[in-house]
Parts: sequence; C-alpha cells; structure tokens
Amino acid sequence: MPTFTAEQLNTLCPALNIDAAMELSSLTEIPSECFSVITESSEPEAWVKFSMAFVFATLAVVGIIGNILVITVVFKVRGMKTPTNCYLVSLAFSDTLFFIATTPTELSSLFTKDYPFGSLCCSLFTYLPYLAINSSALSITAFTVERFIGICHPFWARTICTVKRAKVIICGIWVFSFIYNFPWLFLSGLIIDEEGGYCDFKMGREDWKYKVSL
Repeated sequence: MPTFTAEQLNTLCPALNIDAAMELSSLTEIPSECFSVITESSEPEAWVKFSMAFVFATLAVVGIIGNILVITVVFKVRGMKTPTNCYLVSLAFSDTLFFIATTPTELSSLFTKDYPFGSLCCSLFTYLPYLAINSSALSITAFTVERFIGICHPFWARTICTVKRAKVIICGIWVFSFIYNFPWLFLSGLIIDEEGGYCDFKMGREDWKYKVSL
C-alpha cells in the first residue's frame, strides 16, 4: 500500500478521524470500509494499466518471435550447427519458456486481483520461470567456458568443444534444472480468502520446510 498523509487518509475515509499530530505507525486497525476505499484509491488509472499491458505484451511477442527465429535458423541453415550455436539454442528456448510462463500472470494481475488460471497453472507458472532462469544461467556458463577454451586453447577445442559434447552438456543442464526446481511445484498453490483466490507460496519463507526444500 502506498504512503498517505493523515490529511489524505481523513479525506479518503472520515471514519478514521486521524489527528494530524498522530503517528500513522500507531494505527493498529483499519475499518473494512476504509480499507477498500484506500486500496481502490491506490490502484493505477486505466490508461496506466493498458500502457503497461501493451509494453508487456509487445516485449513477450518480440522476445518469443525473435528466439523462435534463432532456433529455426540454427536448425535449418547448413553450417550453423556449431557448439556455440547449440548453447545459443538452449538459451533461446529458456528465454521463450520464460516469456510464455510469465506473461499471462503479469497481464492478468493488472486487471484483476482474483487469480484466473486455477491451482495447476499457479504451480506451473511458478515452476517454469525458475526452470527457465536456471537453465538460462547454466547455458550461459557453459557457453562462456566453451568460448574460453576455443579462444585460449584452440588446439584443445578441436577435441573438447564438439557438437556432440555440447548436446550432452545441454541435456545435463535441462535435466538438472528440471530436478533442482521441482519443489516449486509443491511450494506454491492457489490460496482462497475473502477477497478471492491468489497464487502464492503455501509456506512462509521463515518455515524450516521451505528452507530445506530450497
């Protein structure tokens, strides 16, 4: 919730009757009718929401199309199947997965507080971004090591940096990422309260089970 002055709070909800000299931090309870008014007043205007939605959607479309083109070119064009490009394909796939998994949630959160995708999608849309982020980071790391060997030790690169070896490493990266991030499928879920449903962690971050699962 944004910061309000005592005068602003009294204007939004006279029932509070806050003294100007009163410390706002001393408020222990806000009437329900005041809470809804204050929350609604903090919502961005419609044009801001639509502008943000347009930016999010544009970035997602451009990112997905661009990464699909990278994957297509590497697979279709003869001579493009090099170890370096194999890692770039893995990176492009993880970026595409990230856009697909995050865009629906981000767009829906702009227009509704109630989570519209259900419990299964809540778990998947939490799991997939972490999967994409980890596989992307590991692909970049493998790509960097491959380039280091290719530049600093070109004679070793002929036997070490091969397409077959790159494919094996990429498979290992994705298998590890799938397993490492698997707990996220069970750590998140659809939570229902009086205001509707929302996707959140099932356990608090201070919970020992949460820390052990990480």
